[in-house]
Amino acid sequence: MPILQPGKHPVLGILGGLGPAASCYLYQMLIDHTPATCDQDHIDIVISSRASTPDRTAFIVGKSKDDPFLVMEQDGKSLVAYGATVLAIPCNTAHYFYDRLAAALPVPVLNMPRLTVAEARAAGCKKLGILATDGTLLAETYQLMCAEAGVEWDDLVEWAVERGLWGLENLSLIPGKAGAAPVQNIGAYGLEAAERITKVECLDARTLEPCVLDVDECDYGYRSSIFKSEQCADLIVVSVVLELPKVFEPRIAYKELAAVFADAKPQTPMEVAQAVKSIRRKKLPDPAELPNAGSFFKNPVVTRIKQRHLLEDMPQLVSYPLAGGRAKLAAGWLIEAVGMKGKRAGDAAVYDRQALVLVN
Repeated sequence: MPILQPGKHPVLGILGGLGPAASCYLYQMLIDHTPATCDQDHIDIVISSRASTPDRTAFIVGKSKDDPFLVMEQDGKSLVAYGATVLAIPCNTAHYFYDRLAAALPVPVLNMPRLTVAEARAAGCKKLGILATDGTLLAETYQLMCAEAGVEWDDLVEWAVERGLWGLENLSLIPGKAGAAPVQNIGAYGLEAAERITKVECLDARTLEPCVLDVDECDYGYRSSIFKSEQCADLIVVSVVLELPKVFEPRIAYKELAAVFADAKPQTPMEVAQAVKSIRRKKLPDPAELPNAGSFFKNPVVTRIKQRHLLEDMPQLVSYPLAGGRAKLAAGWLIEAVGMKGKRAGDAAVYDRQALVLVN
């Protein structure tokens, strides 16, 4: 039996002590921003402030094996026993453990980064400045939440690149929303979105129930995913969670990027992004100037045996090896080889500078 009876009022549980000053600050803000004319107008609150909770940053960066989650889970359950009907965590870094905590507790847990991004977006804010610990930066707490907010994909890539975060720079200048990336498994210049996606949150349009698919459940392939199948026809992607590499990892093996850097090695994601943008702008039309369907055609995938036979007949065929005994053929080269590059039918045409693109 809860010690505090919620009755008609919800009871906020503050999972504090992470550290104590943040808990006090949140409590003071709640008091200051509640339009109360008497004590009874304020929110019912119970606070747990276990300052001895193991250091979150030390655990995240690998300097400690003491998992703070175990203490946080225990304190969360204690708050529920005291009558809390919803929990808040006044610590950015502690949201590294949010998914585990939300799954372990029987009441909703507010996600501060997600709510912050949503409020900023509603206010028209395009860029956020965050004062953060090393743990928050390494956990990429706000990077993940921004990806969930449904921003323009290229805005998300630019956001990461400007902060020196590796992992998305090869996907610069791809139009569309971040939430559409997991459906198509967008890719360019040696990188696919599936390599960065950890999970996709959806809404079932038929039942209105939320569901979450881990990356393995998304059944990713070349420009394909489970979201294109009949079984997922009712699923609406509402957010995508990405995980960026924490170490220096430039992808420049793609032929055109390799030609740009030659023997040099880029030192920042900005260098790679600028090279990708330069290549794309030379090959692809700006939709604002020439309406187009982008890279419309998929590169055919064949067996390595088929690739070998084709190369015997056409040594100039452009192709790339894939895993699993397969190979990818360059669709642009094939279209150009049969004389379709630049062909026009009325206002529709195959772009004369890149055969993969349909323009209007």
